[in-house]
Amino acid sequence: MNNHDSKKIGNNHKNNKTNNHNKIREIEIIAKNWEFIPNKIVLEEGDKVLLKIKSIDVAHGMLLPTYGIHAFIGPGKEVKIELHADTPGEFDFRCNVPCGIGHNDMRGKLIVKPKKS
Repeated sequence: MNNHDSKKIGNNHKNNKTNNHNKIREIEIIAKNWEFIPNKIVLEEGDKVLLKIKSIDVAHGMLLPTYGIHAFIGPGKEVKIELHADTPGEFDFRCNVPCGIGHNDMRGKLIVKPKKS
């Protein structure tokens, strides 16, 4: 995957015309030794987002299994991943490319809040 590629992740068949979830929100994430900034992402069920993940030092990865995200981010590169937050809950993500001594601590959390009735 190069810096111009994007992936679509999540279940895209749901369509509720009565809400504002048709807009795509962009979230910029910086990957650097040994952290994601921000390391906590809070969404509402049904949100559609474009994750723009950029490594500012060495190669990193983004692994978020629940949403099928498995991305490689080369040094100085950016990847774009479309995500439809269709599963509520709290999900850990982590760097899955060995990036140095603090690699095992390079983690974050995606929180998807259930829709309000």
